[in-house]
Amino acid sequence: MTDIPRYELNSRRRALQLSGTAISTALAGCIGGGVGVLGSDDGWSCPDDTQPFPDDWPLVGYDKQNTSSNPNATGPKDEAEVRWTDGGSQNLWGTPVVADDTVYVQESPNQLTAFARDSGSKRWARQFEPTDSSKSTDQYTGSHLTPAVVGDTVYVGGGDFVVEKNGPELKRVENRIHLYAVDRHTGDVRWTIQPDDFIDTPPVVVDDVVLFVTRVGTVYAVDTMRESVAWTLSIGERDAPLPPFAVDGCQLYLNAFGDGLYAIDVESGELNWNLPAIKAGAAPAIADGTVYVGGRNGVLYAVNPESESVEWQRDLGRAISTASPAVASGTVFVGTADGDSGDELSRIHALDAETGERVWAADTREFVNSSPAVADGVAYVAAHETVYGFDAESGDELWTHEVHGSVRAPLSVTDGTIFAATTYGQLYAFAESE
Repeated sequence: MTDIPRYELNSRRRALQLSGTAISTALAGCIGGGVGVLGSDDGWSCPDDTQPFPDDWPLVGYDKQNTSSNPNATGPKDEAEVRWTDGGSQNLWGTPVVADDTVYVQESPNQLTAFARDSGSKRWARQFEPTDSSKSTDQYTGSHLTPAVVGDTVYVGGGDFVVEKNGPELKRVENRIHLYAVDRHTGDVRWTIQPDDFIDTPPVVVDDVVLFVTRVGTVYAVDTMRESVAWTLSIGERDAPLPPFAVDGCQLYLNAFGDGLYAIDVESGELNWNLPAIKAGAAPAIADGTVYVGGRNGVLYAVNPESESVEWQRDLGRAISTASPAVASGTVFVGTADGDSGDELSRIHALDAETGERVWAADTREFVNSSPAVADGVAYVAAHETVYGFDAESGDELWTHEVHGSVRAPLSVTDGTIFAATTYGQLYAFAESE
């Protein structure tokens, strides 16, 4: 390998100004809620362990480290068939998340639906905002339309802005954006928090704290016990949507194209450091204390947050989309997503997590815009309208299956089943062929 440059990270003292935008920590409350920094006085402290979930997939990347690897799950190995499918009128951009016997899918900014895991029958559907054809609304869709399930509650961002014509432009006149806490058994809304703009990332839950970032670059920490905002931190309005983030211990890692990688203290809401030298726009994943993050420049970085340096970097030759890498058993799995269709067909790469050396690369014939998922020695990859199963150790192609519409959302795997959502509104459940 060539020598890897070790970038200087901005320390907390030097990171108060990024790209001309002041970084400020503001304590923000909500209607009817209190305000307070999380801490020992509240009986809250940063968790030390990863607390792996059992045979579920409750967050966008399985766990709060966003590894997209479930050590307790199995999926189809030799051949896959569609166990069930459901088609709707909406494009599906978010990950289907799974808890116990139910799959939760955000079908639109205003609707959350619960499906039976084994059959695909609908258990309930919750409409967040009433349909009113007399009002014009501004909605926002993308991979952020992914719920998070913890205990008996589903946390999901949704809603819209009511707008009216103001000359050639549309003026926002009513904010109807909320973080919703929903009873996962009934679909009833328990409480809501209203942020300052569209929720731009899937929520991540750390103990009793829900974390998310809005479209204007405000990081929120919501205390679920008090049902109120604990703190906010502004990183400035974004020119592009933010990818999902990852949390390890008491540190949140957020990747913003143009500004690099942020590290934010979950307990206090303070910005710890920023690494602008990373020209990345994809979601980070964390394993064994190392942060793996890729960018549109085609480079995958491995960052050591303790030494504040890039341990290694690997140029894959093609841009990495907003899809995050998956990390399992010492291997990082990452897809590339540009170039001409059929040109340079190696779109999925497996790299040694410690050194960055390539373990294998496989052909997918189309771009990989969806985060891979790994379970029981199989790497599951979606490339446009095809879902693949690859042997995670050798890269051998095990099976493929076509779907209707492009898969842009990360996959989820649990209980012998892969769940995939497409931009044509199709939800698929794949299982081993009988």
